[in-house]
Amino acid sequence: MKNHKCRTYFRIIGDVEANELLSILNVKADKIINKGDVNPRSQKVWEYNDVEIGFNDKYNVDINEMIRETLKILIPQAETLSKLKKEYNLGYYLVLVPEIYSDSDEPKQYLSLERDIIEFLYLTGTEVDLDYYVY
Repeated sequence: MKNHKCRTYFRIIGDVEANELLSILNVKADKIINKGDVNPRSQKVWEYNDVEIGFNDKYNVDINEMIRETLKILIPQAETLSKLKKEYNLGYYLVLVPEIYSDSDEPKQYLSLERDIIEFLYLTGTEVDLDYYVY
């Protein structure tokens, strides 16, 4: 029997140099894809810089706790993120990738966002990218 899984991370895309952005935010990236790199899956060239921050794959039934872990270094910087978004025309995405197994005895994941997370998403203009798998 398989166990449920989930991963969350915050994704920033745009034309700003990734290291400059990370320096302003004083955070480390989990993954950086630079403009001009080749996507190994599609063989297409990336047209923008792509930075992933706060990767979390410690499964928790309450998705809000996973998201808070991902965003803990970014929530205090909501105002800075909002300014950077306007200044550099950035795109922000909170990515959620739950994998739920129908034959598992584990409790199913609770997928409802709480107010503090919704406020952060609103203030920073962050979109939610939900890539949900049920097996």
